Amino acid sequence: MASARERAAAGLAAAASGTALYFGTGLHPLPWLTWIALLPVLAVAVRLGWLAAAAVAFAAWLAGELNQWTYLTGDIGMPTAAAAAILLAAAGLFAATVLVFRALVRRGRPAAAVLAPPALWVGLEHAFAAASPDGAFWSLAYTQSDVLPLIQVASLTSYLGVTFLLLAVPAAVVVAQRGWGGPARWRPVVAVAVGSAAVAGYGLIQLARPVDGPVERIAVISQPGRGDHLDVATPAGTALLDGYLAQIRTAAGAGATTVVLPEAVLVADAGKLDGVIEALAAAARAGGTTIVFGVAVRHGHNTAQIVTPDSVDAYHKQHLLFTEPYRPGTGPAFVPGRPWGVAICKDLDFPELARAYRAGGAQLLLVPAWDVGRDAWLHSRMAVMRGVENGMPIVRSGRTGALTVSDAVGRVLAEARTGESGFTTVTYDLPVAARSTVYTGAGSWFAWLCILVGLGCLARLHQRAQPREDGPAAVQADHARSAAQLLAHVDV
Repeated sequence: MASARERAAAGLAAAASGTALYFGTGLHPLPWLTWIALLPVLAVAVRLGWLAAAAVAFAAWLAGELNQWTYLTGDIGMPTAAAAAILLAAAGLFAATVLVFRALVRRGRPAAAVLAPPALWVGLEHAFAAASPDGAFWSLAYTQSDVLPLIQVASLTSYLGVTFLLLAVPAAVVVAQRGWGGPARWRPVVAVAVGSAAVAGYGLIQLARPVDGPVERIAVISQPGRGDHLDVATPAGTALLDGYLAQIRTAAGAGATTVVLPEAVLVADAGKLDGVIEALAAAARAGGTTIVFGVAVRHGHNTAQIVTPDSVDAYHKQHLLFTEPYRPGTGPAFVPGRPWGVAICKDLDFPELARAYRAGGAQLLLVPAWDVGRDAWLHSRMAVMRGVENGMPIVRSGRTGALTVSDAVGRVLAEARTGESGFTTVTYDLPVAARSTVYTGAGSWFAWLCILVGLGCLARLHQRAQPREDGPAAVQADHARSAAQLLAHVDV
């Protein structure tokens, strides 16, 4: 039975980690908090019984995740039971990860203790991204999206390299402060420190590389419109189309050669779609521009119409929100005559889609999107992360949200938010310069490596080792044994 002191320590650790996770993750995270959020839970877990350690970890993670409860159940309309199941499952998996860390520490396995939490959590994030309709939405890595030197590691490992460091650093700190293990405990700690320094150095080198490429003046145009799906056949829909056409003409008059507009600007029956395309084609010919314009086709696809002065094509959104009554698309689409790919909003929650575009020769990704206001930062930075992973600029037009232009290393070169009414326009002269990355070529190698490392750490739990639960007492015992051996040597 836990003592009053242990119960107090457990409560304080759960509160501290829960608070740090609440403000260090979610829609508007404080990135520095994410690094220290897990320290209290990991530090106290090694001193508690397994049930108390699991309870502390579960409570802390769940408390942190509650920062997204109203977003999930309100803004995007996720059923309460589904949202609760996701949050509870994640808290349970985190508790299990902490228990593995606790067991390895108490068995005197410092290297495995440092590696297990990041390796196991990377494996879990990878599995969830592969199996879930939400893709990689739930990753911790996006909390660091504005820390540019750090996120360059994604070009090697995908976003999962950032996740790995976020768990490896606090695990190493806790192992280092334990009073057992002698010099052996410092080896994994030094390895994490050196690895973190190498990541930072690599990031600075990537950011210092010059960006060379043909410059395109790109205009990103959007407007608010939460929850409305205007039919082009209605007066309001016609007026909205006319408003966008006027904005396109203005952008073309200012020299824009490409104009990107939001997702599902209008809804149209299949028979009315030709009229929309004809109006866009006339604007493209008049201004000599390429236009990417979101139109949802009733009983069909959520599309991005790709209209150039002399051609028309369409991309069909592949990854749909559960509330979208459309058919998913099945393949990529490029701007005719250019190595520019097109995706829509939630598609960029899935790393493999962006990777497939880059592997297929894309030098730039144009992305109509639809935010819900307060998720604008998070969703736009998920798109930025896809760009870093694949060395590819991203141009994203978020309805009711963020308009962003980012380069191949994730620098947000231009950004704006839609206002309460009217149109918002961002224009930028973008060097279209893509880079080759290890992740594009090798795919999920890092995830599979972490899975193997995690399994190896689990195997260490079943190998015989001298328990080291007593911390400083173990060090005193080591000193006594050393003194006895010295005296025996002197007597001889």
